Amino acid sequence: MGRFARFALQTPAVLFLTLAIGCGGGPSTPAVVGKYVMESDPKQGVDFSHNYIELKSDGKFFWQGGHDATVGKYEIEGNQITFTTNGGEAERGKIDGKTIVFNRNKRYTKP
Repeated sequence: MGRFARFALQTPAVLFLTLAIGCGGGPSTPAVVGKYVMESDPKQGVDFSHNYIELKSDGKFFWQGGHDATVGKYEIEGNQITFTTNGGEAERGKIDGKTIVFNRNKRYTKP
């Protein structure tokens, strides 16, 4: 299991990246570019605001989760976003307004 997948599974609150709006392939639309911060869950009593995904206009992303970081490319098709790390691992999410939603309802919101 790769580092990307292992971290996502080890940290239940961080299932990993995915975003969508626009068309896949080339540079991203301005609406999706920016920093998305993981929403904290008061029921868990843990602050996840230090976990974030930054989407760049050239179709690349940077993901910070705790002490780990990952980079790669993202593609958008409809409201689905697929993140592919430089190591070849992929994760998919859904764009809902200013929020990227992953499996298990893990949410990253653009402030």
